[in-house]
Order: sequence, then C-alpha cells, then structure tokens
Amino acid sequence: MIVVPAPPPPLPLAIRVIYAPFYVAGLTLRYGFYYLIIAPFEVFGRALSYGPEGGVDHEGENDRK
Repeated sequence: MIVVPAPPPPLPLAIRVIYAPFYVAGLTLRYGFYYLIIAPFEVFGRALSYGPEGGVDHEGENDRK
C-alpha cells in the first residue's frame, strides 16, 4: 500500500488576490508569444509545404459529378 501525504490547504484569499495579476501576466506572455510569434510561422510553413492544393487529392472529384 502506498501512502501519500495529504495535499496542502488552498491559499488564503488575500494571497490569491495578490497572486492573480502575476498569473494573468504569465499566461498572457506565454500564450501571447505563441500566437503572435510562433503560430504564424507554423501556418506559413504548412501553406508552403502543402501548396495551392492544400494537401487534398482532387483526382476523384470529377468522377462523382
């Protein structure tokens, strides 16, 4: 049988209120950096690799009409 220690109690409300702006700033920096800097390069790279056809095979489309 494995015994693990009990989880710590939640932080008091005053500490959470003080911590909240720093938490929001960290999330904004993390995801803002990704979506403003990294994501456009990923999308552009996919567009270059797939080309104008978008990676879809259009050979069988005319047969269905």
